[in-house]
Amino acid sequence: MKQFKIRENGFKEIRKQILMRAIPITLIAMAVGLVIFEFNPTNNYASDVNVYPFLIPILIGVLAFGLNKGIKRQKAIYDTYTLEFDDEGVTRNQINTPSIRLAFNEITSIKKSNQGGLVISGKSQVNSIIIPAQIDDMTTIESILKENCTIQIGISKPLIQRLIIPFLIVVLGLMAVTYISTNKILVSISGTIITAIMIWSLIKIQVNKNIDKKTRRSSYWIILVILSILGIMITKLMN
Repeated sequence: MKQFKIRENGFKEIRKQILMRAIPITLIAMAVGLVIFEFNPTNNYASDVNVYPFLIPILIGVLAFGLNKGIKRQKAIYDTYTLEFDDEGVTRNQINTPSIRLAFNEITSIKKSNQGGLVISGKSQVNSIIIPAQIDDMTTIESILKENCTIQIGISKPLIQRLIIPFLIVVLGLMAVTYISTNKILVSISGTIITAIMIWSLIKIQVNKNIDKKTRRSSYWIILVILSILGIMITKLMN
């Protein structure tokens, strides 16, 4: 059996990638949230005092605290990441995350990202094994896969990664329309679409074995957002 782990100080590169994605997404979400708060017609808030100089720093502090905790949790996960090869297949283990086992004859595709990582997929996308580029001795891993699999290592086209921020903007825009607009048709369309997207996202998070248990538990807050959106839709449509 051959075992591989994340190389020493490898998480520093991963941490940088997480921050480069998380910070813009967090700021965009916060900005849209403030816009919804300001222009929501159901908001009865009225005051001569401008609360934003106080509110924005508090929000940034809360988000920074949450991001810092999230990075620490991810570090613990990556520090325990192990990839094991035996004569029959490959197994990925890491703390607080379901183990994934793929026999060599179950592998349907092997894709290499621009960053150098690999994604090994089986018949079910739920059981895909993600191998970070920061793994120790990627050359040996690729050699083992080439020796035991008939599937060739291809180059992935991570279009979804480039579309994350545009997709988020569309989702937050639909949410803003649902909360701010008084047009019943727009509210119905945007609310229905955003509800469907959130239900789909919740299901995907729960079945994804590459997401840790705490993140999957935390994702249930999406249900509260869905109920809020449905409540806003019903209120506006019945008004």
